[in-house]
Amino acid sequence: MRRFERTRALSDISDAILHQRQAVRIGPDGDAHIPSQLNNLRISLIMRFERDGDLSDISEAISVHQQAVQLAPDGDANIPLWLNDLGLALVRRYKRTGDLSDISDAITFQQRGLVLASTGHPNIPAYQSNLGLSLVHRFGHTGSIDDISEAISMQHQAVHLTPKGHDQMPLQLDNLGHTLMRRFERTGDLSDVSEAISLRRQIVQLTPDGHTNLPSRLINLGYSLSCLFKRTGNVKDLTEAIVSQQRAIKLSPTGHSNLPSWLNDLGLLFMARFGRIGNTSDISEAITLREQAIKLTPDGHTSLPLRLSNFGYSLMRLFQRTGDVRDIHEAISLQQRGVKLTPNGQSHLPSHLNNLGLSFKCRFERTGELPNIMEAISLFQRAIQLTPHGDSKMASRFNNLGISFMLRFQYTANLDDISEAISCQQKAIQLTPTEDTNMALQLSNLGASLRIRFEHNRDLDDISEAIALQQQVVHLTPLDHADYFKWLNNLGLCFMRRFERTNNPLDIAEAISTQKQAIQLTPNGFPTVSLLLNNLGISLMSRFDRHGDFDDISEAISLHDRAVQATPDGDASMPSWLNNLGNSFARRFRRTGDLSDLSEAIVFQQRAVELTPDGHSQLTG
Repeated sequence: MRRFERTRALSDISDAILHQRQAVRIGPDGDAHIPSQLNNLRISLIMRFERDGDLSDISEAISVHQQAVQLAPDGDANIPLWLNDLGLALVRRYKRTGDLSDISDAITFQQRGLVLASTGHPNIPAYQSNLGLSLVHRFGHTGSIDDISEAISMQHQAVHLTPKGHDQMPLQLDNLGHTLMRRFERTGDLSDVSEAISLRRQIVQLTPDGHTNLPSRLINLGYSLSCLFKRTGNVKDLTEAIVSQQRAIKLSPTGHSNLPSWLNDLGLLFMARFGRIGNTSDISEAITLREQAIKLTPDGHTSLPLRLSNFGYSLMRLFQRTGDVRDIHEAISLQQRGVKLTPNGQSHLPSHLNNLGLSFKCRFERTGELPNIMEAISLFQRAIQLTPHGDSKMASRFNNLGISFMLRFQYTANLDDISEAISCQQKAIQLTPTEDTNMALQLSNLGASLRIRFEHNRDLDDISEAIALQQQVVHLTPLDHADYFKWLNNLGLCFMRRFERTNNPLDIAEAISTQKQAIQLTPNGFPTVSLLLNNLGISLMSRFDRHGDFDDISEAISLHDRAVQATPDGDASMPSWLNNLGNSFARRFRRTGDLSDLSEAIVFQQRAVELTPDGHSQLTG
């Protein structure tokens, strides 16, 4: 066996097992050495199992280990150790087979070993930590909060009993941090993720430079910080997560097996910061990292579909920022490849379908081609069907499906679509924790759907609820958030629509003030600035209709013209912007009688009709 530890040759460990079996077989009944011989045979069988993965070896190891425990005399000092190791062997088999009885038996043996261990024994922290890990495994199978809470209790005790400076302290802290994160993922209790971060900072501080585990410990710290950011929206946590994971990658040797995964995950953090702040350098960095991750991932690797999907998602977000259609086409191509490579039943398939749906939705918003939104709806519906009940991603998937129904309604004017949109978005809000950073987005989207239904049915309850929702969104969003200007625009649009129904001058004044603020906060070159310009132009036209202030209609014409100029050829919004520009010239003509205004109105509205696809609801609107 000693030679095998040096050579890893199968013949060496097989010879050792053969001789150990013979020693057990020829030993006389009652021989006090039999339990130790059985234990040695158990160790050799586990070594061969770890080398070749033959399930019969681990099963035999468990069997001989049980014999050793049964034959050991009461009070034998080795029994607690053997019970602990028997539990570990059962955990090994559980990881291979998924048989819940193995993990339950492991917990029973490890609990018994702890009871029998003498007070103050130096192995007690290790026994407690191992029992905690077994309980975590059972939690992963059953979802029992009692198991994960008992695991945390055991691991807290293990940390408490481990002397400061002991070489096992980082491992004990790491196990406790991992278990706290598992409970946080299940319950969302912020105290768990905060404690995990504190522990993982300690681990990094205790790990010397050059230690082989330092990169993985930095990655774990970054992950915990990113989870905290998702709940609180504090950019400081996200930035610390990025710095931690950048350091981990820098310390990782070329060819490290985890490097592609870590590059992909760091890209995710840059994407999150881009979503929060809107700095294009972050999304460019995310794309570079994810492209590197794919280059390091061989064909056939199980993670390739995930990395293709994530890379495509980054390109889709870049398209939303720059409007370059090449990015959205490439995003869809990559994500379609990712979906094709993902087998049915694979846990990541719903996410891949969802991301592909988002890209089709974005392309529809750009091109107005109905097959794109039809495909998006189909993909979101399939993603929801495949998402397990209780999964935290269910809310965002209902939200995405709701937006897609809303967009299709704007094309077809089918009332079933807007009703379905509102239903999906209400489900999304119900499934979203109150303090979740996505709550503002969910509320805003529901407000948009209610506003759109109001535009069709003129029900004041819909627009009043939409305004209340959009006001809540603005209140929930920090002033420096990358989406703040969008929420202001949505709120202003709702006030403008209610003014059209009620003629309340306070509503139109609020609409114009809010929309002007939104435009002032819009980043230079932002592709949807044309939408904001158009909306403010509509509000000024509405106030002109009410009060007849000539400055309002002149400013409206200027804004609508800027919206047209800022919109690329082929954009699905171009017919609407041209029509609104024509309407504003027509209104001024009715006030001044200037025929040049009428001519301009006719030209722009003719262009709008020419560019509107057959079957679009606005052709007959």
